[in-house]
Amino acid sequence: MRPARFEYLSGALATVLMVGGGFMVSSTEYLPPPDRVLDFLNQNIDQIFAGSYLGLLSSVLLIWFAGVLRESLRAYEGGTGRLSNLVFGGGVASTIMLTLAFATRIAAAMRAYSDSGISVQSAVLLNDLWSTLMGNILPFTFAVLVTACAVIAIRTDAFPTWFGRVSALLAVGMITPWNYIFIMFGMVWLLVVSLWLYAKAKPDVAEDRGLGNLGQ
Repeated sequence: MRPARFEYLSGALATVLMVGGGFMVSSTEYLPPPDRVLDFLNQNIDQIFAGSYLGLLSSVLLIWFAGVLRESLRAYEGGTGRLSNLVFGGGVASTIMLTLAFATRIAAAMRAYSDSGISVQSAVLLNDLWSTLMGNILPFTFAVLVTACAVIAIRTDAFPTWFGRVSALLAVGMITPWNYIFIMFGMVWLLVVSLWLYAKAKPDVAEDRGLGNLGQ
């Protein structure tokens, strides 16, 4: 049985909440000096709590979308569904990294909110851990999801072949030392795939074909 049409939007909603939450909990400066890290944290405690909550909600939606995407692509792949399972595995791993990343921001905000406050060393450590998880570790796990989708798109008509090739290039970028840049394009990719699936999931699509021909 195919997913309900609205479930395809879980990826788009995950993207919006993830990006919005990320902006709320981050300073605009890359690797700011320790004193600025501490000042940002102390002056934006409520904002960081709110942004972290949005980020955690996005992790719920991301793993949901990973399951929806696996079921949708499984109809095209056939066989044992190895690549579709890798899509889901990449989604699960990315959800874990996302959850851990926003958890570091909650931990920092909670410590800053306490009567004893937070030390400069702890603020910098948690801030750098957040940046590393989001900018350097998440791209590797997300690359698994994108790569598996790319191969399915190239081998089948689940997506146009050109989209599969672009996805493959994106996946390569996300495992390079500059992956913190490519993960931004990964968020755009997630949004596009989610909206694409939603647009193509019409009520008259045959049940045994899942979503129908998304490549048309």
